[in-house]
Amino acid sequence: MNNIRNTLTTITLAVCVALFAAGCSPEYYYEKGEELSKNGEYNKAFEYYQKAAKKGYAQAQFTLAVCYFNGDNVEKDLSEAAKWYRKAADQGFAEAQYNLGLCYFNGDGVEKNLSEAVKWYRKAADQGLAEAQCNLGVCYSKGYGVEKDLSEAVIWFRKAADQGFADAQCMLGFYYEYGYGVEKNLSEAAKWFRKAADQEIAEAQCALGVCYYQGDGVEKDYKQAVKWLRKAADQGIAEAQYLLGSCYFNGYGVEKDLAEAVIWLRKAADQGNAQAQNALRKLSR
Repeated sequence: MNNIRNTLTTITLAVCVALFAAGCSPEYYYEKGEELSKNGEYNKAFEYYQKAAKKGYAQAQFTLAVCYFNGDNVEKDLSEAAKWYRKAADQGFAEAQYNLGLCYFNGDGVEKNLSEAVKWYRKAADQGLAEAQCNLGVCYSKGYGVEKDLSEAVIWFRKAADQGFADAQCMLGFYYEYGYGVEKNLSEAAKWFRKAADQEIAEAQCALGVCYYQGDGVEKDYKQAVKWLRKAADQGIAEAQYLLGSCYFNGYGVEKDLAEAVIWLRKAADQGNAQAQNALRKLSR
């Protein structure tokens, strides 16, 4: 009799568990996965993400795709990642649309297709995702998957830049500097270079340093030039290293120091900077 009761209890519990699982919302599974992940139980978290994803929860589908893409708690599988990105993207999940665009751009888990990449970038960009707006700008600037259109590139760079996206701010600075797709405006170029430079974008720091070095769009100021060129040089930008070396050689914005000049010229020369190489040859004569 006791065996029968135990068996019935076991069956009842199993049925209850099954009914509970069937009634759980995908949001519950996803939130449980997040809780487990925060506690370091990543394998269990993956299982709950999977349950939520299979129930059609877009955030979980995106998270599952990221796991497959990076090989987090599962064997890396770019095709599986692209599959789950697509499921979330089809539901309008902007980050998934952008990442699916990256997959098509790079040929990760899908056949490389720049037109398809642009399609998904645009969907995410139209939802205001700055990364997608910037990448769409790059596509228009280079003619990747769309007809080259520098004016259209500027539109998308500006959208991303206005959201504080540093790479787009830097690109917009160069477009104003050279008059690509917009009227040339050195003051506007310097403005955008500064915004990106303040976010530690090395190319923007170098460009802003050059602005101060030459007086382009700002009042010429060698001390400011040295400040920004040093930041870029410390990040390995060869042009900044060359110009910083020149500042030390000539005493522009810093005390003249030949030994320090040689250090920076050599750093630039080691990266193949022809001007630095020529300067070092002249110094060695």
